[in-house]
Amino acid sequence: MKFILFPLYLLSILYGCGVRIRNALYTSNLIKSKQLLCPVISVGNITAGGTGKTPLVMALAEGLKERGIPVAILSRGYKGKRTSELVVSDGKRIYLSSDEAGDEPYLMAKRLKDTPVLIGKDRFFSGRIALQRFGVRGLILDDGFQRLQLRRDLNILLIDSTIGFGEGYLLPRGILREPLTHLRRADLMMLTKVEDREACQPLERFLRRVHPSAPLFHSRYEPSGLVGPGEDWEEIECFSGKTVLALSGIANPLSFSSLLAKEP
Repeated sequence: MKFILFPLYLLSILYGCGVRIRNALYTSNLIKSKQLLCPVISVGNITAGGTGKTPLVMALAEGLKERGIPVAILSRGYKGKRTSELVVSDGKRIYLSSDEAGDEPYLMAKRLKDTPVLIGKDRFFSGRIALQRFGVRGLILDDGFQRLQLRRDLNILLIDSTIGFGEGYLLPRGILREPLTHLRRADLMMLTKVEDREACQPLERFLRRVHPSAPLFHSRYEPSGLVGPGEDWEEIECFSGKTVLALSGIANPLSFSSLLAKEP
């Protein structure tokens, strides 16, 4: 097995060199991050796969709106079809389909009222559009930890407590997008999918050793209901004791199945 993975290990070394050089260029200001005229919050991760970024982005947007702070969400639009339109939603009307915008931006546009959602590789450009067209007072970057071209005021890093950092290898040998020393860019870290605090202690100790100054939070999911094809809502208790077939298309399906297995 090690022999088979050796070419991927070599590629991960090259990948890591590129990531370190890029980060050093920004750190030394040889490449300068651009700044927008409003506070910017980034929600991201350091591993490939889902860590729960989208739910946190939506929770932040809703929480800020309740406090009278209108924000827009800037997303990459991963796996969406190429389109010249950047605005998925202006907070009232949805302009792009899930095929065009990507699943996650479309989901956020459907769930969030009065919150514009924009897509685009250039977050600085889409952020300027959001400020000019919608008059928002803040921006949230979905999956923004590696988007160093835009300066942010708060860098939130999510870590899936069920998988941690895998075997500690960079892509494509492992699941790391960046070396673990780059955790220090985070202003705040959050362990997601935490069901057993004791089981997370080794990971917590490692994080506090690498980045002792960053506050560390925990989160977990609780099922609240099911939404049918017609947007009809069913309370989760109505499925208690019944046999169901679950189909998942997310990065970590085990977390989804364990969530369904919880007692309502």
